[in-house]
Amino acid sequence: MTFARHTQRLVLAGLLCLATSAIASEPAHAGSGRPADVRWEELRPFVFGEADDDVVIFTTPSCPYCRRLMDHVPTLAKRYRVMVLPISFASHDAQRVRALACAIDQESAAGTLLLHQDILLPQEQPCDLTPVAARYQEASRRGVAAVPFVIRPDGKTTQGLRPDLEAWLARGISP
Repeated sequence: MTFARHTQRLVLAGLLCLATSAIASEPAHAGSGRPADVRWEELRPFVFGEADDDVVIFTTPSCPYCRRLMDHVPTLAKRYRVMVLPISFASHDAQRVRALACAIDQESAAGTLLLHQDILLPQEQPCDLTPVAARYQEASRRGVAAVPFVIRPDGKTTQGLRPDLEAWLARGISP
């Protein structure tokens, strides 16, 4: 299967999942600081920070609001473990999502995402896209219809760029 055909099928599968989903997000277990219903690492997120409380962000590489949110990730990473899951709603973003997921050097891929760079890094051959497909399934399960989509430590979600993001996130931390 050609890269273009595979990308097209991935985008269509993601859009189909998103269009058929109406399931709301499930909250984390009280006091855990981590949404317990998902093993986020299996979705191969880009992880920034090492704190106990997780913030999960579904993003699209070309989304201007996502890019503005990504500018806040270094600051957020001082207080949270920020997990960024690139997905796409268009074929040009699907190619970028695949390139990020398949980059041999994931640290460099994370840097290009943070800096909004469209640099093609050396790619794994073959590349396992199972984690990317799982992102779409999780996005569908959570009802992601627009990005950025943020899940705070207590499991509550928001779509779009919130002007009060840091305050909203802080409300999701258990005392």
